[in-house]
Amino acid sequence: MDWCRVPKQAPNPRVQRASAADAELNGLNNDESEMTISLVILLTACPSQPPSNDPHHYLTASTAQTIADARSACLKINDASLQGNCLSDVVEIYGRTNTTDSLILCEEVIDPVWQDECYFRLSETQPMPTGTDPSAHLTSCAAAGRYEFNCRYHYFPRYGLMLRQQHDSETAFQHFAALVSMLEMDQQRMAWSQYIKVEVEGEEQTDLRWCSQLAESSKSSIVILCQKGLTDGLSNRLQTRGTRGQPNEVPLEE
Repeated sequence: MDWCRVPKQAPNPRVQRASAADAELNGLNNDESEMTISLVILLTACPSQPPSNDPHHYLTASTAQTIADARSACLKINDASLQGNCLSDVVEIYGRTNTTDSLILCEEVIDPVWQDECYFRLSETQPMPTGTDPSAHLTSCAAAGRYEFNCRYHYFPRYGLMLRQQHDSETAFQHFAALVSMLEMDQQRMAWSQYIKVEVEGEEQTDLRWCSQLAESSKSSIVILCQKGLTDGLSNRLQTRGTRGQPNEVPLEE
């Protein structure tokens, strides 16, 4: 090891950073880049080691005015983990305005952990679809590898919130049901629980009986997962508001 570098067994990026999606859902301002914090760590961690140009390249990337210049600076970093950190930070900055080039940056990440993190961040920073097609975000989440579940877990409430703000309750439900039908069975209950995680002011109440429209048999596993997932989400909403009890909807079909 010829300079002060991050450990070969790098810490999990998921633990290192707050979720941009959680900040968005809670109305928080999360515009400040993490690149400055990472740079301070790099410059102060091992002053006795021979100097390296990697912190300089990282700083150049953090102050670049274009995604091309930021990419160029990141790719000059020798350490694979730090380079992946750098490219992921750039994607987080430019993902909202330049999804195509940000996707290319994620493809260039060498370190496997940081590549998964890069796709995760891309999904969180991509603008929500103008229509109802969630395929772009699901593609990014599928590429997120070890963070795919986390990625979808954060995306579902954002997508559900957008649908419920743009459509009446039953139409929004049908659009979200189309998304859920694309998922494995073991993820469907979780998806429905996230659908109504955030309350929309003035929204009509979601009716659990709509779940019965999803399959021919009212006792099918798809219907049960929908009903239980929505009940989970409504219960979580009640707990967030500081109230107790279960949602006042029709009982679950067993």
